[in-house]
Order: sequence, then structure tokens, then C-alpha cells
Amino acid sequence: MAGDPLGPRFMPEGTALMQLTRVDSGGCAVLRMSGSVRSIDGPRFGDALAKALVEDPPCVVCEMTEVTWLDPACVAVWVAAQWSGPWPGPVVWLVGAHDQPAEALRATGVASFVGLADSTEAAFTRMPTEPPMQRERLLLAPLPIAPRRARRFAIEVMARWTLSAMIGDATLIVSELVTNGIDHASSDLELRLDHGHDLLNIAVRDRGSFSTRQASSDAAAHALESNDGIPQRGRGLEIVRRLSLASGRTRAPAGGSVYWATLATGDRATRQRAARRP
Repeated sequence: MAGDPLGPRFMPEGTALMQLTRVDSGGCAVLRMSGSVRSIDGPRFGDALAKALVEDPPCVVCEMTEVTWLDPACVAVWVAAQWSGPWPGPVVWLVGAHDQPAEALRATGVASFVGLADSTEAAFTRMPTEPPMQRERLLLAPLPIAPRRARRFAIEVMARWTLSAMIGDATLIVSELVTNGIDHASSDLELRLDHGHDLLNIAVRDRGSFSTRQASSDAAAHALESNDGIPQRGRGLEIVRRLSLASGRTRAPAGGSVYWATLATGDRATRQRAARRP
């Protein structure tokens, strides 16, 4: 694995294929994974995650103690899962990863989006101490005034959350995602703003059809690996991609799509700016 922070890119010979079982505990949905998790397994455990999320448990835990190899592309499925469940959705935790799977998780930066812990017990211990997410949402009709209403709403919310320094980027993203929702689906829209753990999440949910040619795992993989998860439909969504830490599109279980973008705030934003300096 020397020279490759993600570990070996191909499944070692003789490695068992992925097995997936559900064993709930402590009120949380617990998915126990074992064997080798390949890119083609993404849709399978993505569906299991979506099913668990739609039941609205307090958390979803993926036990990875017995996972022997993890394709880095699959990491993005967990990121997308946060946007595919009920709003607001539960916390997603990945626990027990070691060796190559642990290296893949660290290298892809998934800790910015989901919780990581050494064991299920450790995750349960940390959950009560996690700061609550601030959440606000706005329902919008697919009218020309919708982007303006969405911007005004975002400005008011971010002022309350003492995020005034980010209003410019955030309102531009909000406007573009709402405009895209109107153009894409011509349906009622739901705008959601979440803030916590030094991350600002912006999502717009529509009720349009979701193309089978673009599964949620595909969109999320692009979002996490190349920050290019949103289909490029003009300059507006290109701006969203460039302004955000990550962005993408995922399928909503009740129908339609969720287009989302994540921005760094607080200490995370400070570290990000410092890393970009020459």
C-alpha cells in the first residue's frame, strides 16, 4: 500500500464477497457488514441504508469490524445517505473499521460527513454529547419568485446562526439549487438548511422523476471524490460545485431528487483556508 493512501485499488484474491445483515440495538438501526465491499455493492447497501433511514431511527450504525477490503468509491454512499432519509434524518455512524478499510475512510475524508468510532458501544457513548444540528426548512412553489424567497429565507436563518460572513456564497448556492429544481422538476420544492459540526448543508428536494441512469451512489461518488456530483447543466451548477466542499444529487425514497451542497464553517473553514495558502 506504500504510495497509495487509499490502499490497494483491487480486491485481493480469495477475499469473501460482501455480506450484509441487520441487527438493531439501542433503538438504532445497525447494519453489520463483512467481507469485501466492492463498487458494485454500493447500490445494495445504499438501498439498505435508505430503508433504515426512512424508518426514522435516532441513528444508523454500520458495523465494519469484519470488512476486509473497501473500495474507496463506496464511501460516498454513506455521504449521500444523509440526504435520502426523512428530514431531518438520523446520524450515520461507521464503526469498527481497521486496516485497509480504515485507511480508505480516512483518506477520502468521510469523517467530515458521518461519525467514525472504534466500536458500536463507543458510538453510543458519544451520541448524547454530540452538539445538536440547527435545522430550518422552507416549502416553495415552482414559481419565478421562488429563488428570491429562498435567498431571503437563507439570509434570515444564517443571521440567526451567526454565519453572516458566509451569506454571499450560501445564498448564491441556494438560488442556483432552487432554480435548478424548478427547471428540472417543475414541482413543489423543499429547501433545507442544516448547520453543525462546522458544516453548513444546503439541500433542495423536488418531486420530479429520478433518472435510472444516475443512481444515488453514482452521484455521491462523484461528489466525494471529485466534488463534481451535480450534473453540469450550465454555469449555475458549476458555481455551486466550485463554492462547496462537496455537492451531489441523490434519490429521495418518497420520489424525486435531492440536490445538495456542503460548506465548511467555523474552525473547519479556518483550516481549509489555511491549507489553500501558498
